[in-house]
Amino acid sequence: MMTRRNRAPVSRCRRGFVLPLVIAALAVSSLLALAFIHEALLGARGARASLGAADVEYRAEAALGTALARWSQDSLWNTGVGTRHQFSVPSAGQPVAVEWLRLHPLMLILRAQSHGHAVRRLDVSSRDLLRAVRLEPPPFPIEAAISTAGTLHGSTGTIVSGIDELRPHSPCGADRDTASLPPVVANRVAAVAPHTWTSPPPWRPPPATLWMRTHGAVQALGPQVPVRHWNATPRPLPPSRGWNGVIVRGPSIAITGPSAWQGLLVLDGNATVTGALHVTGVLVVLGNLDAAAAQLTVQGAVVAADTTAGGVTLGTAGAVRYDRCAVQLALAVGARPSLAPFSLWHRLSR
Repeated sequence: MMTRRNRAPVSRCRRGFVLPLVIAALAVSSLLALAFIHEALLGARGARASLGAADVEYRAEAALGTALARWSQDSLWNTGVGTRHQFSVPSAGQPVAVEWLRLHPLMLILRAQSHGHAVRRLDVSSRDLLRAVRLEPPPFPIEAAISTAGTLHGSTGTIVSGIDELRPHSPCGADRDTASLPPVVANRVAAVAPHTWTSPPPWRPPPATLWMRTHGAVQALGPQVPVRHWNATPRPLPPSRGWNGVIVRGPSIAITGPSAWQGLLVLDGNATVTGALHVTGVLVVLGNLDAAAAQLTVQGAVVAADTTAGGVTLGTAGAVRYDRCAVQLALAVGARPSLAPFSLWHRLSR
């Protein structure tokens, strides 16, 4: 029988081995719990950031739509080529910076910059949206420097040129592209009796749809081109500040000079011009145009939809010189902006 005195001594290396294992298990559990909490916090933070980014992008997209809708209201067609127009648009209670950059008379870049707000500095969301905008011009049938469904009358001294020349003070810049057109599209070219026209410009017959297309383009003009009622009392045109459009309507329209217009000028009726009248842009006539006793000069293009023998009559001091830049800037007055799909090539108006 073994007594207390005869028991073998217990080794000290085997005492308390459970305690370190428990401490290690608690440490691992704590680390796992901290990792799970950290992942949950990161997930919640990511969800908040994603929601904030979606809200910022929504505000930027809404600002783009507002800027497009305000094109006519803000008369943005007067923005010069190569210049920027910056303003702020309220969107969902937050201001969004919007910028128009006009690269071409009928092509623009629309930019919207929206920023979100957060407690953490790194959680701030920003969106910088760029969209190409194309201006859809009214479809006037500009086939030549003078496009008429009737007869063009002139005399020695009358100048009609379809050559698109570079001009030093062109609003499109001195290095713009050029695209010349034929000088005259008409049923006939004749001299004003009793004068002679020693060197009339070459001409070709107009398309059968010229009258219909011209009237359709006038009817498609929006509210940015107002209507002014006119009578047979000779008076000058109202002053034109920048590029503008106007429809002068009346059975008999009498315009006297000196007058000038920059943009789109539509004469809805039989028109008689006396004195000096200079038009930079597009002159559209839905009746006869009698400028035999006037110094009518047009830098751009003339479209006359009259089908009678009267047609267009220019005097010895009359001159029509085609200018593609002036034509496009004038048509932009009555154009409608639309987001353009991405493409390296776009068909532009003449």
